[in-house]
Amino acid sequence: MKGAYATSFYRFVAMFVIMNKKNKNKDDKPDIYDVLKDNPRWAEEEKKAENKSQSPLQKVKIPSEIKEDEKNISDISQNPKSDSKVENFLFEDEKSELEEENKSEFNSVDFLNTKNKETEKKNQEQFQRELEARKDDKFTFYKSYSKKISAALWLLGIAVVALAVYCIASDMKTADVSGLDSVPATEITQSAIPSLDLSEKYVDENGKYTAEGVAQVVRPSIVDIYCYESESDKENKNVYGTGSGIIIKDNGYIVTNAHVLENASVFYVVTDNNEEFAAELKGRDSKTDLAVLKIDAVNLKAAQIGDSDKVVVGEEVIAIGNPAGLSGTVTNGIVSALNRQIKLDETGFVMQCIQTNAAISPGNSGGALVNMYGQVIGITSSKYANSNYEGLGFAITINQALPVINQLLTNGYVEGRVKMGIKFNSLNDSNTKTAFYSEFGFELPKNFKGLWITEISDDCDIASTELKVNDFITSIEGVEVSDYSELHEVISGYSAGDTLSADCVRFDKEGNKETFKIKFKLSADTSGDY
Repeated sequence: MKGAYATSFYRFVAMFVIMNKKNKNKDDKPDIYDVLKDNPRWAEEEKKAENKSQSPLQKVKIPSEIKEDEKNISDISQNPKSDSKVENFLFEDEKSELEEENKSEFNSVDFLNTKNKETEKKNQEQFQRELEARKDDKFTFYKSYSKKISAALWLLGIAVVALAVYCIASDMKTADVSGLDSVPATEITQSAIPSLDLSEKYVDENGKYTAEGVAQVVRPSIVDIYCYESESDKENKNVYGTGSGIIIKDNGYIVTNAHVLENASVFYVVTDNNEEFAAELKGRDSKTDLAVLKIDAVNLKAAQIGDSDKVVVGEEVIAIGNPAGLSGTVTNGIVSALNRQIKLDETGFVMQCIQTNAAISPGNSGGALVNMYGQVIGITSSKYANSNYEGLGFAITINQALPVINQLLTNGYVEGRVKMGIKFNSLNDSNTKTAFYSEFGFELPKNFKGLWITEISDDCDIASTELKVNDFITSIEGVEVSDYSELHEVISGYSAGDTLSADCVRFDKEGNKETFKIKFKLSADTSGDY
Protein backbone atom coordinates (compact mmCIF):
# COMPACT_ATOMS: atom_id res chain seq x y z
CA MET A 1 0.00 0.00 0.00
CA LYS A 2 2.88 2.30 0.75
CA GLY A 3 4.16 1.74 -2.79
CA ALA A 4 0.85 2.88 -4.29
CA TYR A 5 0.91 6.11 -2.31
CA ALA A 6 4.50 6.72 -3.34
CA THR A 7 3.70 6.19 -7.04
CA SER A 8 0.76 8.57 -6.87
CA PHE A 9 2.96 11.11 -5.12
CA TYR A 10 5.60 11.05 -7.85
CA ARG A 11 2.95 11.26 -10.53
CA PHE A 12 1.54 14.29 -8.78
CA VAL A 13 5.01 15.81 -8.70
CA ALA A 14 5.48 15.06 -12.41
CA MET A 15 2.33 17.01 -13.16
CA PHE A 16 3.61 19.80 -10.97
CA VAL A 17 6.87 19.85 -12.97
CA ILE A 18 4.98 20.49 -16.17
CA MET A 19 3.18 23.37 -14.57
CA ASN A 20 6.44 24.61 -13.21
CA LYS A 21 8.06 24.55 -16.66
CA LYS A 22 5.16 26.53 -18.11
CA ASN A 23 5.77 29.27 -15.60
CA LYS A 24 9.54 29.02 -15.59
CA ASN A 25 9.99 32.31 -17.33
CA LYS A 26 7.84 34.11 -14.83
CA ASP A 27 10.40 33.86 -12.05
CA ASP A 28 14.01 32.90 -11.51
CA LYS A 29 13.37 29.95 -9.15
CA PRO A 30 15.05 26.67 -10.20
CA ASP A 31 13.03 24.12 -12.17
CA ILE A 32 11.58 21.38 -9.93
CA TYR A 33 12.54 18.86 -12.62
CA ASP A 34 16.12 19.84 -12.09
CA VAL A 35 15.61 19.21 -8.38
CA LEU A 36 13.96 15.78 -8.74
CA LYS A 37 15.77 14.35 -11.70
CA ASP A 38 18.52 12.95 -9.52
CA ASN A 39 16.05 11.30 -7.11
CA PRO A 40 16.28 7.44 -7.39
CA ARG A 41 12.50 7.09 -7.22
CA TRP A 42 11.99 9.53 -10.08
CA ALA A 43 14.58 7.72 -12.15
CA GLU A 44 12.75 4.48 -11.55
CA GLU A 45 9.42 5.95 -12.68
CA GLU A 46 11.07 7.46 -15.69
CA LYS A 47 12.60 4.13 -16.63
CA LYS A 48 9.23 2.39 -16.35
CA ALA A 49 7.71 4.99 -18.64
CA GLU A 50 10.42 4.49 -21.22
CA ASN A 51 9.85 0.72 -21.16
CA LYS A 52 6.18 1.33 -21.92
CA SER A 53 7.14 3.83 -24.62
CA GLN A 54 5.61 6.63 -22.69
CA SER A 55 6.67 9.31 -20.34
CA PRO A 56 5.67 9.26 -16.67
CA LEU A 57 3.81 12.41 -17.40
CA GLN A 58 1.60 10.88 -20.07
CA LYS A 59 -0.80 9.69 -17.39
CA VAL A 60 -1.17 13.18 -16.15
CA LYS A 61 -4.12 15.23 -17.36
CA ILE A 62 -3.70 17.00 -20.73
CA PRO A 63 -2.41 20.54 -20.92
CA SER A 64 -5.80 21.90 -21.86
CA GLU A 65 -6.89 21.31 -18.34
CA ILE A 66 -3.88 22.92 -16.78
CA LYS A 67 -5.68 26.06 -15.96
CA GLU A 68 -8.29 24.17 -14.06
CA ASP A 69 -5.52 22.20 -12.33
CA GLU A 70 -3.73 25.38 -11.42
CA LYS A 71 -6.91 26.56 -9.84
CA ASN A 72 -7.23 23.26 -7.93
CA ILE A 73 -3.61 23.42 -6.83
CA SER A 74 -4.15 26.93 -5.66
CA ASP A 75 -7.18 25.77 -3.67
CA ILE A 76 -5.19 22.93 -2.21
CA SER A 77 -2.38 25.19 -1.13
CA GLN A 78 -4.92 27.44 0.53
CA ASN A 79 -6.90 24.58 2.06
CA PRO A 80 -4.58 21.56 2.62
CA LYS A 81 -7.37 19.65 4.32
CA SER A 82 -9.42 19.43 1.11
CA ASP A 83 -8.65 15.85 0.11
CA SER A 84 -11.23 15.97 -2.73
CA LYS A 85 -9.04 18.40 -4.66
CA VAL A 86 -6.11 16.02 -4.50
CA GLU A 87 -8.13 13.05 -5.55
CA ASN A 88 -9.00 14.78 -8.84
CA PHE A 89 -5.37 14.42 -9.89
CA LEU A 90 -5.54 10.65 -9.73
CA PHE A 91 -7.09 8.37 -12.25
CA GLU A 92 -10.33 6.72 -11.28
CA ASP A 93 -8.87 3.18 -11.43
CA GLU A 94 -6.01 4.12 -9.15
CA LYS A 95 -8.40 5.84 -6.79
CA SER A 96 -10.57 2.73 -6.63
CA GLU A 97 -7.50 0.57 -6.18
CA LEU A 98 -6.31 2.70 -3.32
CA GLU A 99 -9.73 2.75 -1.71
CA GLU A 100 -9.94 -1.05 -1.90
CA GLU A 101 -6.48 -1.41 -0.47
CA ASN A 102 -7.30 0.99 2.36
CA LYS A 103 -10.59 -0.72 3.06
CA SER A 104 -8.97 -4.14 3.00
CA GLU A 105 -6.18 -2.96 5.25
CA PHE A 106 -8.54 -1.26 7.68
CA ASN A 107 -10.72 -4.35 7.77
CA SER A 108 -7.63 -6.46 8.38
CA VAL A 109 -6.50 -4.12 11.11
CA ASP A 110 -9.92 -4.23 12.79
CA PHE A 111 -9.97 -7.97 12.51
CA LEU A 112 -6.46 -8.27 13.85
CA ASN A 113 -7.21 -5.83 16.64
CA THR A 114 -10.25 -7.87 17.65
CA LYS A 115 -8.26 -11.09 17.45
CA ASN A 116 -5.40 -9.56 19.37
CA LYS A 117 -7.74 -8.37 22.11
CA GLU A 118 -9.34 -11.81 22.38
CA THR A 119 -5.96 -13.50 22.37
CA GLU A 120 -4.62 -11.04 24.91
CA LYS A 121 -7.63 -11.61 27.13
CA LYS A 122 -7.20 -15.38 26.86
CA ASN A 123 -3.50 -15.05 27.56
CA GLN A 124 -4.18 -12.93 30.63
CA GLU A 125 -6.76 -15.41 31.90
CA GLN A 126 -4.33 -18.29 31.30
CA PHE A 127 -1.57 -16.34 33.05
CA GLN A 128 -3.80 -15.70 36.08
CA ARG A 129 -4.72 -19.40 36.26
CA GLU A 130 -1.07 -20.42 36.06
CA LEU A 131 -0.14 -17.80 38.66
CA GLU A 132 -2.79 -19.07 41.09
CA ALA A 133 -1.70 -22.65 40.44
CA ARG A 134 1.90 -21.73 41.17
CA LYS A 135 0.89 -19.97 44.36
CA ASP A 136 -1.01 -23.09 45.48
CA ASP A 137 1.94 -25.26 44.50
CA LYS A 138 4.35 -23.03 46.42
CA PHE A 139 2.10 -22.97 49.48
CA THR A 140 1.74 -26.75 49.37
CA PHE A 141 5.48 -27.11 48.85
CA TYR A 142 6.42 -24.77 51.69
CA LYS A 143 3.86 -26.38 53.99
CA SER A 144 5.20 -29.84 53.22
CA TYR A 145 8.78 -28.58 53.43
CA SER A 146 8.07 -26.94 56.81
CA LYS A 147 6.66 -30.17 58.19
CA LYS A 148 9.71 -32.06 56.97
CA ILE A 149 12.06 -29.50 58.51
CA SER A 150 10.17 -29.62 61.83
CA ALA A 151 10.27 -33.41 61.89
CA ALA A 152 13.98 -33.39 61.06
CA LEU A 153 14.73 -30.93 63.87
CA TRP A 154 12.79 -33.06 66.37
CA LEU A 155 14.69 -36.16 65.28
CA LEU A 156 17.98 -34.27 65.50
CA GLY A 157 17.12 -33.04 69.02
CA ILE A 158 16.23 -36.54 70.18
CA ALA A 159 19.44 -37.88 68.69
CA VAL A 160 21.53 -35.22 70.47
CA VAL A 161 19.86 -35.91 73.83
CA ALA A 162 20.28 -39.67 73.37
CA LEU A 163 23.94 -39.21 72.48
CA ALA A 164 24.51 -36.98 75.51
CA VAL A 165 22.88 -39.51 77.84
CA TYR A 166 24.92 -42.30 76.31
CA CYS A 167 28.17 -40.34 76.68
CA ILE A 168 27.42 -39.44 80.30
CA ALA A 169 26.54 -43.03 81.14
CA SER A 170 29.68 -44.29 79.41
CA ASP A 171 31.86 -41.77 81.24
CA MET A 172 30.36 -42.71 84.58
CA LYS A 173 31.12 -46.37 83.94
CA THR A 174 34.52 -46.24 82.26
CA ALA A 175 36.08 -42.82 82.74
CA ASP A 176 39.10 -42.22 84.93
CA VAL A 177 37.81 -40.08 87.79
CA SER A 178 41.22 -39.16 89.16
CA GLY A 179 41.72 -35.43 89.18
CA LEU A 180 38.00 -34.74 89.18
CA ASP A 181 37.60 -34.28 92.89
CA SER A 182 36.78 -30.61 92.41
CA VAL A 183 33.47 -31.56 90.78
CA PRO A 184 30.72 -31.17 93.41
CA ALA A 185 29.16 -34.44 94.52
CA THR A 186 25.43 -34.81 94.19
CA GLU A 187 23.36 -35.16 97.33
CA ILE A 188 22.55 -38.52 98.83
CA THR A 189 18.87 -39.38 98.88
CA GLN A 190 16.78 -41.96 100.67
CA SER A 191 15.15 -44.98 99.06
CA ALA A 192 11.67 -46.30 99.60
CA ILE A 193 11.18 -49.73 101.14
CA PRO A 194 11.62 -52.20 98.27
CA SER A 195 9.22 -54.97 97.30
CA LEU A 196 11.35 -58.10 97.38
CA ASP A 197 10.60 -61.18 95.30
CA LEU A 198 9.49 -63.98 97.62
CA SER A 199 11.00 -66.52 95.27
CA GLU A 200 14.39 -64.86 95.59
CA LYS A 201 16.99 -66.59 97.70
CA TYR A 202 17.37 -65.17 101.24
CA VAL A 203 13.91 -63.55 101.20
CA ASP A 204 11.48 -64.78 103.89
CA GLU A 205 7.72 -65.15 103.75
CA ASN A 206 7.29 -61.57 105.07
CA GLY A 207 9.07 -60.11 102.06
CA LYS A 208 12.24 -59.24 104.01
CA TYR A 209 15.79 -60.47 103.75
CA THR A 210 17.07 -63.04 106.16
CA ALA A 211 20.27 -62.21 108.05
CA GLU A 212 22.17 -64.08 105.32
CA GLY A 213 20.41 -61.99 102.68
CA VAL A 214 21.27 -58.71 104.42
CA ALA A 215 24.92 -59.78 104.66
CA GLN A 216 24.99 -60.65 100.94
CA VAL A 217 23.43 -57.34 99.93
CA VAL A 218 25.18 -54.92 102.31
CA ARG A 219 28.69 -56.23 102.92
CA PRO A 220 30.02 -55.08 99.51
CA SER A 221 29.10 -51.53 100.56
CA ILE A 222 31.08 -51.62 103.84
CA VAL A 223 34.82 -50.86 103.89
CA ASP A 224 37.67 -51.02 106.39
CA ILE A 225 39.54 -47.79 107.20
CA TYR A 226 43.17 -47.75 108.38
CA CYS A 227 44.70 -44.55 109.75
CA TYR A 228 48.39 -43.62 109.92
CA GLU A 229 50.28 -40.61 111.16
CA SER A 230 52.55 -40.67 108.07
CA GLU A 231 53.32 -42.60 104.91
CA SER A 232 56.34 -44.12 106.59
CA ASP A 233 54.06 -45.53 109.27
CA LYS A 234 52.02 -47.05 106.47
CA GLU A 235 55.13 -48.66 105.00
CA ASN A 236 56.09 -49.95 108.43
CA LYS A 237 52.52 -51.05 109.14
CA ASN A 238 52.28 -48.88 112.22
CA VAL A 239 48.53 -48.49 112.28
CA TYR A 240 47.35 -45.57 114.39
CA GLY A 241 43.68 -46.54 114.36
CA THR A 242 41.01 -48.48 112.48
CA GLY A 243 37.35 -48.06 111.73
CA SER A 244 34.61 -48.78 109.26
CA GLY A 245 32.95 -46.83 106.46
CA ILE A 246 29.89 -46.96 104.21
CA ILE A 247 30.10 -46.44 100.44
CA ILE A 248 27.48 -43.78 99.72
CA LYS A 249 28.35 -43.15 96.05
CA ASP A 250 29.62 -45.62 93.49
CA ASN A 251 32.44 -43.25 92.44
CA GLY A 252 34.26 -43.51 95.75
CA TYR A 253 32.57 -41.37 98.41
CA ILE A 254 32.57 -42.97 101.86
CA VAL A 255 31.03 -41.80 105.14
CA THR A 256 32.49 -42.67 108.54
CA ASN A 257 32.82 -41.27 112.07
CA ALA A 258 35.01 -38.18 112.50
CA HIS A 259 36.68 -39.60 115.61
CA VAL A 260 37.99 -42.54 113.53
CA LEU A 261 40.24 -40.07 111.64
CA GLU A 262 41.40 -37.98 114.62
CA ASN A 263 45.13 -37.31 115.01
CA ALA A 264 45.91 -39.07 111.72
CA SER A 265 46.84 -37.63 108.33
CA VAL A 266 47.13 -40.69 106.09
CA PHE A 267 44.13 -42.88 105.33
CA TYR A 268 43.68 -46.12 103.40
CA VAL A 269 40.51 -47.95 102.53
CA VAL A 270 40.12 -51.68 101.89
CA THR A 271 36.98 -52.79 100.05
CA ASP A 272 35.05 -56.03 100.44
CA ASN A 273 37.04 -57.63 97.59
CA ASN A 274 40.35 -56.72 99.32
CA GLU A 275 41.30 -53.85 97.00
CA GLU A 276 43.24 -51.10 98.78
CA PHE A 277 42.94 -47.39 97.93
CA ALA A 278 44.54 -44.25 99.31
CA ALA A 279 41.80 -41.99 100.67
CA GLU A 280 41.45 -38.22 100.85
CA LEU A 281 39.56 -36.42 103.59
CA LYS A 282 36.83 -34.36 101.89
CA GLY A 283 35.18 -32.98 105.00
CA ARG A 284 34.47 -33.64 108.66
CA ASP A 285 32.29 -32.34 111.45
CA SER A 286 33.45 -33.26 114.91
CA LYS A 287 30.32 -31.89 116.54
CA THR A 288 28.21 -34.62 114.92
CA ASP A 289 31.09 -37.11 114.67
CA LEU A 290 30.73 -37.48 110.89
CA ALA A 291 33.30 -37.35 108.09
CA VAL A 292 33.55 -38.08 104.35
CA LEU A 293 36.47 -39.73 102.52
CA LYS A 294 37.06 -40.05 98.78
CA ILE A 295 38.91 -42.79 96.90
CA ASP A 296 39.71 -42.95 93.18
CA ALA A 297 37.45 -45.82 92.19
CA VAL A 298 34.39 -46.44 90.03
CA ASN A 299 31.61 -49.00 89.83
CA LEU A 300 31.53 -49.51 93.58
CA LYS A 301 28.39 -50.85 95.21
CA ALA A 302 26.77 -47.93 97.01
CA ALA A 303 24.56 -48.71 100.01
CA GLN A 304 20.84 -48.00 99.90
CA ILE A 305 19.77 -45.32 102.36
CA GLY A 306 16.58 -45.94 104.31
CA ASP A 307 14.28 -43.84 106.48
CA SER A 308 15.03 -44.02 110.19
CA ASP A 309 11.70 -42.36 110.99
CA LYS A 310 9.97 -45.57 109.92
CA VAL A 311 11.93 -47.76 112.32
CA VAL A 312 9.97 -49.29 115.22
CA VAL A 313 11.09 -50.62 118.56
CA GLY A 314 11.66 -54.38 118.46
CA GLU A 315 12.46 -54.35 114.75
CA GLU A 316 15.25 -56.69 113.78
CA VAL A 317 18.48 -54.97 112.64
CA ILE A 318 21.99 -55.94 111.51
CA ALA A 319 25.29 -54.16 112.30
CA ILE A 320 28.18 -54.60 109.86
CA GLY A 321 31.70 -53.27 110.46
CA ASN A 322 35.33 -53.89 111.19
CA PRO A 323 35.67 -54.46 114.96
CA ALA A 324 39.26 -55.09 116.06
CA GLY A 325 40.32 -55.27 112.41
CA LEU A 326 37.96 -58.18 111.68
CA SER A 327 36.63 -57.19 108.28
CA GLY A 328 32.97 -57.53 107.38
CA THR A 329 31.79 -58.64 110.81
CA VAL A 330 28.02 -59.09 110.95
CA THR A 331 26.08 -58.93 114.22
CA ASN A 332 22.35 -58.97 114.66
CA GLY A 333 19.97 -57.55 117.24
CA ILE A 334 16.86 -55.47 117.62
CA VAL A 335 15.97 -51.85 118.02
CA SER A 336 16.00 -51.40 121.79
CA ALA A 337 14.83 -47.76 121.80
CA LEU A 338 14.38 -44.76 119.53
CA ASN A 339 15.18 -41.05 119.75
CA ARG A 340 17.89 -41.40 122.36
CA GLN A 341 19.46 -37.94 122.89
CA ILE A 342 23.12 -38.78 123.37
CA LYS A 343 25.67 -36.06 124.22
CA LEU A 344 29.39 -36.48 123.71
CA ASP A 345 31.45 -35.42 126.69
CA GLU A 346 34.09 -33.73 124.51
CA THR A 347 31.75 -31.63 122.39
CA GLY A 348 28.56 -31.47 124.40
CA PHE A 349 26.76 -31.82 121.07
CA VAL A 350 23.53 -33.81 121.33
CA MET A 351 22.76 -36.38 118.64
CA GLN A 352 19.60 -38.36 118.09
CA CYS A 353 20.43 -42.05 118.17
CA ILE A 354 18.94 -45.51 117.74
CA GLN A 355 19.68 -47.78 120.67
CA THR A 356 20.40 -51.41 119.79
CA ASN A 357 21.66 -54.57 121.45
CA ALA A 358 23.62 -55.53 118.33
CA ALA A 359 27.31 -55.66 119.30
CA ILE A 360 29.10 -52.39 118.46
CA SER A 361 32.77 -52.50 119.42
CA PRO A 362 35.78 -50.29 118.68
CA GLY A 363 36.38 -50.73 114.96
CA ASN A 364 32.62 -50.82 114.30
CA SER A 365 32.60 -47.03 114.36
CA GLY A 366 31.50 -45.64 111.02
CA GLY A 367 29.82 -48.91 110.06
CA ALA A 368 26.19 -49.49 109.14
CA LEU A 369 23.11 -50.33 111.13
CA VAL A 370 20.66 -51.73 108.55
CA ASN A 371 17.08 -52.94 108.48
CA MET A 372 15.99 -56.27 107.04
CA TYR A 373 15.44 -54.69 103.62
CA GLY A 374 19.18 -54.03 103.39
CA GLN A 375 18.83 -50.27 103.90
CA VAL A 376 21.11 -48.16 106.10
CA ILE A 377 19.09 -46.61 108.95
CA GLY A 378 21.99 -45.56 111.20
CA ILE A 379 25.76 -45.02 111.42
CA THR A 380 27.22 -46.97 114.31
CA SER A 381 29.58 -45.24 116.73
CA SER A 382 31.44 -46.85 119.61
CA LYS A 383 32.01 -43.37 121.00
CA TYR A 384 28.38 -43.22 122.02
CA ALA A 385 28.58 -46.64 123.66
CA ASN A 386 29.34 -47.21 127.33
CA SER A 387 32.01 -49.85 127.85
CA ASN A 388 30.69 -50.50 131.34
CA TYR A 389 27.53 -52.01 129.96
CA GLU A 390 27.04 -54.89 127.56
CA GLY A 391 24.38 -54.85 124.86
CA LEU A 392 24.18 -51.09 124.86
CA GLY A 393 25.11 -49.69 121.45
CA PHE A 394 24.06 -46.58 119.58
CA ALA A 395 23.86 -45.48 115.98
CA ILE A 396 23.36 -41.94 114.69
CA THR A 397 20.03 -41.88 112.88
CA ILE A 398 20.48 -41.60 109.13
CA ASN A 399 17.82 -38.89 108.95
CA GLN A 400 19.89 -36.64 111.23
CA ALA A 401 23.16 -37.59 109.54
CA LEU A 402 22.08 -36.99 105.92
CA PRO A 403 21.94 -33.15 106.04
CA VAL A 404 25.45 -33.10 107.51
CA ILE A 405 26.75 -35.65 104.98
CA ASN A 406 25.34 -33.69 102.05
CA GLN A 407 26.97 -30.48 103.23
CA LEU A 408 30.28 -32.26 103.67
CA LEU A 409 29.96 -33.58 100.12
CA THR A 410 29.18 -30.13 98.75
CA ASN A 411 31.24 -27.77 100.93
CA GLY A 412 33.61 -29.89 102.95
CA TYR A 413 32.09 -28.38 106.11
CA VAL A 414 28.73 -27.65 107.70
CA GLU A 415 27.40 -24.15 107.02
CA GLY A 416 26.17 -21.90 109.81
CA ARG A 417 28.69 -23.04 112.39
CA VAL A 418 30.44 -20.29 114.41
CA LYS A 419 33.44 -20.22 116.67
CA MET A 420 35.08 -17.90 119.16
CA GLY A 421 38.62 -18.94 118.24
CA ILE A 422 39.71 -20.49 121.54
CA LYS A 423 40.65 -23.86 122.97
CA PHE A 424 40.06 -24.54 126.65
CA ASN A 425 39.75 -27.05 129.45
CA SER A 426 36.61 -27.33 131.56
CA LEU A 427 36.88 -26.87 135.30
CA ASN A 428 34.19 -29.54 135.64
CA ASP A 429 36.99 -32.02 135.03
CA SER A 430 39.05 -32.76 138.13
CA ASN A 431 42.10 -33.27 135.95
CA THR A 432 41.89 -29.63 134.88
CA LYS A 433 42.12 -28.42 138.47
CA THR A 434 45.10 -30.68 139.07
CA ALA A 435 46.84 -29.30 136.00
CA PHE A 436 46.19 -25.74 137.13
CA TYR A 437 47.73 -26.43 140.54
CA SER A 438 50.82 -27.86 138.83
CA GLU A 439 51.11 -24.76 136.67
CA PHE A 440 50.50 -22.02 139.28
CA GLY A 441 51.25 -23.71 142.62
CA PHE A 442 47.93 -22.90 144.26
CA GLU A 443 44.38 -24.16 144.08
CA LEU A 444 41.53 -22.31 142.48
CA PRO A 445 38.91 -20.75 144.75
CA LYS A 446 36.16 -23.08 145.82
CA ASN A 447 33.13 -23.17 143.49
CA PHE A 448 35.08 -21.22 140.90
CA LYS A 449 33.85 -22.11 137.40
CA GLY A 450 34.87 -21.15 133.92
CA LEU A 451 36.75 -22.07 130.76
CA TRP A 452 40.53 -22.28 131.21
CA ILE A 453 42.02 -20.90 127.96
CA THR A 454 44.82 -23.03 126.48
CA GLU A 455 45.01 -21.58 122.94
CA ILE A 456 43.81 -18.50 121.01
CA SER A 457 43.51 -18.49 117.20
CA ASP A 458 45.37 -15.61 115.57
CA ASP A 459 42.88 -15.46 112.68
CA CYS A 460 39.88 -14.74 114.93
CA ASP A 461 38.74 -11.39 116.28
CA ILE A 462 39.14 -12.51 119.90
CA ALA A 463 42.92 -12.51 119.40
CA SER A 464 42.84 -8.68 119.30
CA THR A 465 41.29 -8.45 122.79
CA GLU A 466 42.94 -8.41 126.23
CA LEU A 467 42.36 -12.18 126.64
CA LYS A 468 45.51 -14.31 127.01
CA VAL A 469 46.37 -17.98 127.45
CA ASN A 470 45.77 -19.18 131.09
CA ASP A 471 42.96 -16.63 131.52
CA PHE A 472 39.42 -17.79 132.33
CA ILE A 473 36.11 -16.93 130.66
CA THR A 474 33.41 -17.20 133.29
CA SER A 475 30.37 -15.97 131.36
CA ILE A 476 29.28 -14.89 127.87
CA GLU A 477 26.44 -12.45 127.40
CA GLY A 478 25.76 -12.76 131.13
CA VAL A 479 25.39 -16.58 131.00
CA GLU A 480 27.83 -18.65 133.05
CA VAL A 481 29.87 -21.20 131.06
CA SER A 482 32.03 -23.99 132.45
CA ASP A 483 32.16 -26.58 129.62
CA TYR A 484 31.71 -26.96 125.88
CA SER A 485 28.06 -27.87 126.14
CA GLU A 486 27.20 -24.64 127.95
CA LEU A 487 29.37 -22.60 125.57
CA HIS A 488 27.72 -24.15 122.51
CA GLU A 489 24.29 -23.45 123.94
CA VAL A 490 25.14 -19.75 124.30
CA ILE A 491 26.74 -19.07 120.91
CA SER A 492 24.67 -21.40 118.71
CA GLY A 493 21.95 -18.80 118.28
CA TYR A 494 24.37 -16.28 116.76
CA SER A 495 25.91 -15.89 113.32
CA ALA A 496 29.39 -15.13 112.06
CA GLY A 497 30.13 -11.42 112.52
CA ASP A 498 27.92 -10.98 115.57
CA THR A 499 29.58 -9.20 118.51
CA LEU A 500 29.46 -10.76 121.98
CA SER A 501 30.78 -9.73 125.39
CA ALA A 502 32.50 -11.96 127.94
CA ASP A 503 33.52 -11.71 131.59
CA CYS A 504 37.08 -12.84 132.20
CA VAL A 505 39.39 -13.62 135.17
CA ARG A 506 43.18 -13.63 135.38
CA PHE A 507 45.34 -15.01 138.22
CA ASP A 508 48.98 -14.11 138.76
CA LYS A 509 51.60 -16.34 140.36
CA GLU A 510 50.73 -15.05 143.81
CA GLY A 511 47.09 -15.95 143.40
CA ASN A 512 45.85 -12.43 142.94
CA LYS A 513 42.63 -12.26 140.93
CA GLU A 514 41.92 -9.68 138.23
CA THR A 515 38.59 -9.39 136.40
CA PHE A 516 37.95 -7.67 133.06
CA LYS A 517 35.51 -7.65 130.14
CA ILE A 518 36.13 -8.17 126.45
CA LYS A 519 34.09 -7.79 123.28
CA PHE A 520 34.71 -9.89 120.19
CA LYS A 521 33.12 -10.99 116.93
CA LEU A 522 32.24 -14.58 116.15
CA SER A 523 33.89 -16.21 113.12
CA ALA A 524 32.54 -18.75 110.62
CA ASP A 525 33.66 -22.24 111.56
CA THR A 526 34.64 -24.32 108.54
CA SER A 527 37.28 -26.36 110.35
CA GLY A 528 35.02 -29.19 111.46
CA ASP A 529 36.48 -28.95 114.95
CA TYR A 530 34.31 -28.60 118.03
